[in-house]
Amino acid sequence: MKARISFSHRLEYVAYRSFEAVFRLLPLLWIWHLGAFCGRILSLVPRLRRTVYRNLFFAYHLERPEEERRALSEDAFRHITANLFCALKIPLMAPEAIQETFSMKGVDEINARRSHGSVLIIPHMGNWELLSQAWQFQENQLRVATHYRPLSNPLLDALVVRRRRKKGLDLFPKHSSSHSLVKYIRGGGTLAILADQRIRGRGAVCSFFGRPTVCSPLPSLIARRAKAPIHLLFCRTVAPARWELSFEPLPDHSSQTCASALERAWRSSPKDVFWFHERWKLSASHPFDQLSRPPHPDPELLTNPLRLSSEANPKPEIPLPPSFYQWVSAPDDSPVDRRL
Repeated sequence: MKARISFSHRLEYVAYRSFEAVFRLLPLLWIWHLGAFCGRILSLVPRLRRTVYRNLFFAYHLERPEEERRALSEDAFRHITANLFCALKIPLMAPEAIQETFSMKGVDEINARRSHGSVLIIPHMGNWELLSQAWQFQENQLRVATHYRPLSNPLLDALVVRRRRKKGLDLFPKHSSSHSLVKYIRGGGTLAILADQRIRGRGAVCSFFGRPTVCSPLPSLIARRAKAPIHLLFCRTVAPARWELSFEPLPDHSSQTCASALERAWRSSPKDVFWFHERWKLSASHPFDQLSRPPHPDPELLTNPLRLSSEANPKPEIPLPPSFYQWVSAPDDSPVDRRL
């Protein structure tokens, strides 16, 4: 059924196209610095600042001192908005100008398997618009599709879909059947899946930065059914308005292997990661339901367990393996996953 277009949708569309008209006139480097400046302003928003620092604490509190995490938080705000602004500019540029903005690393193996099909797992980091643009510059054109979530504004969604298809990308909306995805890969296509966000439904319990969390089982499931290899693809900033796209083959199809690969990508350039998403957030009403479902990750991988605080004595029983959590004293000013 065709989505209903409201007045607010039209207003948003006009505002976005007006924004694009201004960006079309500015050099990409200017836009990068403008985005970095806006990131400094955005870092003053208390809610966003807390979210970013909370995620950085959960990821790095055993590895980096507080001063370093605070500095990384500031860098992340600048790079996230700079990359976002540049992602809006890239579709408006000529192909030869786009090609000058990035380099590719490890792409030869993907090209060698272009007739066999594969799955790409992609994290939310760097200039993600380049991930849809880079394929047009390959000598051996691959059939590439993205598994995406349609935008809530149907006018903007149609604009993005039209531009993607013009670049030669095939598109599968979020609720496409797994059969259609498998068929595409078996036909020699390469399917790209954004796979690093927390999911609310059933998923695979994995270790991510040493912490138990629920990861999307889709890449592993689709690759096994299609009998196709999985590769990691990520983008990192190497200089203002310059990026590197890296490919890495994965040794197997397991969800933990995918999670570990995505973690390596995040670690390679944490300032480029979209830390605004609450990756390790627990449900308020049933915090341990998803994590309690087996199979569980190897306890040796859980080097950074959940931090739980309880005022009850004795401590209450919780439906998780002991390796998943540690009890801490009364909460200080550091984030605690759950107070019982």
